[in-house]
Amino acid sequence: MKLRYSNKKKISYKQLFELYKSVGWATKKDKLPKRKLISKTYKNSQIVISVWDKKELVGAVRALTDKITNGVIFGLVVKPEYQKHGIGEKLVKRCIKKYPKLRWYAGSENSETDKFYREIGLRKDRDLWFYKGKGTI
Repeated sequence: MKLRYSNKKKISYKQLFELYKSVGWATKKDKLPKRKLISKTYKNSQIVISVWDKKELVGAVRALTDKITNGVIFGLVVKPEYQKHGIGEKLVKRCIKKYPKLRWYAGSENSETDKFYREIGLRKDRDLWFYKGKGTI
């Protein structure tokens, strides 16, 4: 499996939508505005790393940082058939490598994701709180 990693932010909303759909984060019923919002989250992020198998988008991650103290990793997603091959770990570590002295945070909503982050060397911090605004996807 020869994969190509890219730092380009411009990823078509159709490709991102298909990637999100493959892991259950989007469905065929989602309307065009939501599909395009997914793409905008990548365009507006400071760090975007994607993984390609030829012309197929098979994984992606995005991150925001103040470049001084903290960074936050969002939307780590890898197509199911490409999972368990170290792709997610490479995506996270490529984000961290850009600013290795920062404290990096990553969201986790289930025990499987917790296990993944623990296995690649992240530690859980119980002090994080969040507000989910009405316009979030």
